[in-house]
Amino acid sequence: MKWLQNNQVSLSPDEEKILLETGKQIFSTEFPNPEGRGCPSREILRNLVYRTESFTLKDREHWLDHISACSPCFNAFSGFRDTFIKKKRVKRSIVVAVVGVGLLSWLWFLKNNLFHPPGQPSIVKERPAPTSEPVPPPAQVPPSTQEQQSVEVQVAVLDLRLRGVARGENNSRDGDLNLPRGQLKLSIYLPIGSEEGNYEVRVSRRQKQVVKTKGKASMQDHRNVLAVEIDTSAFDPGKATLSIRQTGWGWSSYPLRLK
Repeated sequence: MKWLQNNQVSLSPDEEKILLETGKQIFSTEFPNPEGRGCPSREILRNLVYRTESFTLKDREHWLDHISACSPCFNAFSGFRDTFIKKKRVKRSIVVAVVGVGLLSWLWFLKNNLFHPPGQPSIVKERPAPTSEPVPPPAQVPPSTQEQQSVEVQVAVLDLRLRGVARGENNSRDGDLNLPRGQLKLSIYLPIGSEEGNYEVRVSRRQKQVVKTKGKASMQDHRNVLAVEIDTSAFDPGKATLSIRQTGWGWSSYPLRLK
C-alpha cells in the first residue's frame, strides 16, 4: 500500500478491491511471514471486510499496509471477502427471483382477467386482402449522399490506471493522453481503486466547446473499464481537458491532446 501513497494514488472506500484485483497472485505467495510478526487477529480481518466495526482511516491504512506485505494475512482477508461477496450474490439472486415471480404472476393475471375477461372470446380481426395496386420501389439515394451518411467510427483507449481517484483531483501530467478527433468508441481504463457504476464524461476546450456522454464502468480482466461513445469531430487539434466523475461525485480532470 505504501507504493500507492508514494505515487499519490488515494484509497477509495473499496480498498479491498485494490488488493484483490491488482495483485492477487503476488500478494498471496511472495510475502511469507511464518513468525506472524505484526499480524492482526482473524476477527480484525473479518471486520475489515464486513465493516462490522468502525475503524479510523489511520487504522484501516495500517492494517491494509500489513495485509499487502503479509501473504498469510492477505489469503485470510481474501477468504473472508470471497465469502462476503458470495452472500451478497445469493441475497441479490433471491430478491431478483422473488421480484421476477411476482411480475410474471401480475402479468398473467392482467392477461387472463383484464384483456380477455372470462366468457368473452378474444376478438380476431381478419387480415385485409392484398390490393392489386403496385407498390412503388424505395427511393434511390445518390451515391454521394450514401457516402456522407456513412460515418467512420474509431476505436480508442485511454489508460488512467496510474492516475489519482480523489474526487475533484486535477491530474496535471501533460502530454501522455492523446485522443483522435471524430466519432469515437472509447474505452477508459479508470484509476486503480475506482468503483464500478455509472459515470459521466466530458471533453472541453477553453470552456467554450464541450461534449458530454455517459457510460457504465465494469471490471474486465482486472481493469475497471468505462465504455462510452463520444464525438470530438467539432474540435480543432490541440490541448483540451478530459473530465470524469461517478454519478453523484465530484469531477476529476486530466489534460488531453486532440489529434
